[in-house]
Amino acid sequence: MRHTSCEVLEDAYERWIAPGSESPAGLELRLDPLRSLVEAGFEEGVLTESLPLQTVQHRLVEYNVRQQVRVLQQELPSTVTVAGYVHDQDGAYSSFPDRWYLVAFDGAADPTAIRARLPDDASIRVASLLT
Repeated sequence: MRHTSCEVLEDAYERWIAPGSESPAGLELRLDPLRSLVEAGFEEGVLTESLPLQTVQHRLVEYNVRQQVRVLQQELPSTVTVAGYVHDQDGAYSSFPDRWYLVAFDGAADPTAIRARLPDDASIRVASLLT
């Protein structure tokens, strides 16, 4: 789970854009994996430099949640259900901020595919900024 105002991912993005900034070695070491995440997002076309900064940050949050779900699926037994949520503090997914959105569910990231796996009576918000 991540929230759309995630400052850690914002810092990683800024350090990927401007890698010459000086920071304590411990901070740089912790941000390295997230900088790699930012790079992978650009390589996969999920993020582009033509997008507004806030849109890039919101998309990066969802991309991060999807990647975390993938890692957990590889590490956990197949009998474990893995779900990834984004807490939308900014109204990125709708005009109503401060809601939770399911963005990844057992390997599925497309909202239609996720909904198909949920019980018919489930009242779960499903959305994606990446599709």
